[in-house]
Amino acid sequence: MEPNTLKQATNVREEKSNALSTLASLENEEKRKKIGLIHRAYLTQLQNARVYTASTKTKSEVRGGGRKPWRQKGTGNARAGSIRSPLWVGGGVIFGPKPHSCSRKINKKERRLAILAALSFRKFNTFYYEGNSFPGFF
Repeated sequence: MEPNTLKQATNVREEKSNALSTLASLENEEKRKKIGLIHRAYLTQLQNARVYTASTKTKSEVRGGGRKPWRQKGTGNARAGSIRSPLWVGGGVIFGPKPHSCSRKINKKERRLAILAALSFRKFNTFYYEGNSFPGFF
């Protein structure tokens, strides 16, 4: 064999191995994208299942407290505008929890793709046994 043909043969081998490694890296990239999509769909589902129902009353929602408890000046007490102030016992709550929605959205096509990806991963990680060939069962 001449040196040129040997060089060409090694170049062909290197190109094939490079092509295979590129293909493998593309497959890994595809898997990573699918896993990320499954994760996002899962988190969206968990977040949408949550219900924020805790509630407290603010100063304006507490019953009563429509008039000033005492006049502004001359009593020696600190000025007060309502007996339902958050500083008073029986008053409203400052920045308390309120019912709200924290739902997240995922596109329909992304959701479908995530479900299909999860099922395909499940399919490739499942083993099937026929009849009595299951070891140690019979």
